[in-house]
Amino acid sequence: MTQEIMEVKKTMLHELGRLIRSVGRKSPKRHGNYWYFNIGDNHYFMHDDYNYCVSLKKSGNSVKYFGIDFGGFETRLDMEDFEHAINIIKGFIALTKDENADIDQNGIPDIAEGKKQ
Repeated sequence: MTQEIMEVKKTMLHELGRLIRSVGRKSPKRHGNYWYFNIGDNHYFMHDDYNYCVSLKKSGNSVKYFGIDFGGFETRLDMEDFEHAINIIKGFIALTKDENADIDQNGIPDIAEGKKQ
């Protein structure tokens, strides 16, 4: 993998973290904070702002590990995985700003459930 591709993925990891922090729930810890963003069906993004770790979890178990940027950047995912995750969160943000959006009983826009594109 070229250095250029790794830099793009690192930028995308940081974008994911920024988006999660913009809409997520903060949970303080000893060093930094955990940020949780629920996307429905027991799935949520988790971001650790101390080591810049981002993962997608289901019921507490990791489904996708996007990577870490702590003393060095590391990921095994494709750029498409990052793009998809970023689009889910951006879609949530756009729908929550739309007063006509379909929001379920948990306050989750239908796009998070894959019902709208």
